[in-house]
Amino acid sequence: MKEAYSAYYMEPQLTLTILEASGKTFTVIGEVERPSQYPYSRPISLLDAISMAGGMRVNQRGGDSFVGGQGSW
Repeated sequence: MKEAYSAYYMEPQLTLTILEASGKTFTVIGEVERPSQYPYSRPISLLDAISMAGGMRVNQRGGDSFVGGQGSW
C-alpha cells in the first residue's frame, strides 16, 4: 500500500487496523477424496490438511494418482 500511495504522496506513513475478521479457511484441491474449503482454527501441516480432505485418491478409475511400491521379482 505504501508503494501505491507513494505515487500521490511523498514518503507516506500508513497505519492499518483490522476491524473485523470474518472466518479463516483454507482450500484443498487436487486428487483428494473431498476437495473443498475447510475451517482454519489452528496452525496445520500439509499432511493434516490432506487428511482432513479424506486423504489422497489412490488407484481411482479415471484418475492419474497411483501408489508405487517396491518388491522383489
